[in-house]
Amino acid sequence: MIALPILAIMLPIVGATYGVIGVIVLIIGLQATSIIYECTSKEESGLNFRKVLGSIWKAMKANYFIAMVLGLILSFLGFQFPSVLGASLNAVGITTAPVALFAIGAQLNFTLFRNHIRIVSECTFFKLFLMPVLAWFVCDLVKLPPAPAVAVILCSAVPTAKCQYAVARSHDVYVEETESIVAGTTILSMITLTIVIALVAAEFPAIVI
Repeated sequence: MIALPILAIMLPIVGATYGVIGVIVLIIGLQATSIIYECTSKEESGLNFRKVLGSIWKAMKANYFIAMVLGLILSFLGFQFPSVLGASLNAVGITTAPVALFAIGAQLNFTLFRNHIRIVSECTFFKLFLMPVLAWFVCDLVKLPPAPAVAVILCSAVPTAKCQYAVARSHDVYVEETESIVAGTTILSMITLTIVIALVAAEFPAIVI
C-alpha cells in the first residue's frame, strides 16, 4: 500500500488513481488467498458449496476488505466528508503504514531472520529484485503507455504488504516467516525502491516529477 502515496507524488494527475487500483488488486488477492486457504485447510476432505460459502463469508469480514467496499461505495456515490472530518481522516490514514510497521517492529525478534534465513532471502529476492524486472519487461513487451507502466513497475517494487502479516496471524500460519519477510523487505526496500524510482524517473522523464 506504500505505492499509493509514492504514485500520487510521482504522477500528480493519475498517480492516486493507479495507486487505489493497486490497493484494490492487493486486497482482492489477499481475499482470494484466504478463501483458498480456508477451503483447503479444513480437516474434512473435499470441497462443497457450504464450505466455499463459509470461506468467502469469513474473508469478506476482514477489516481491510470492509473498508475497501465502504470506500468504493462512498466514492461511487460522490460522497464528500466535511472539511474538518476529511482532514482528520486523512491524518489518520497517513499514519496507517507507519503504525503497522511499528507494530511489526515491536514484536520482531531478529533471531527470526536466522531461523528463516532461506525463505526470507528467497522471498526478498523475488519481491524486490525479480518482480520489478519482470514487471518492467512485461510493460515493455506489451508496449504499455508510460503512466500505467510506471504504476505497474512501482507497485511491483514496493516491499511485502503489511496486511500480509495480519492475514498470516489471523490464520495462524507462517506467522514468523511472514513477519520476517515483511520486516526484511521493508528495510531493504529503502535501497532497492530508491534505485527503481531513479530508474523510472530517468526512463519516463516526461511524466514523472
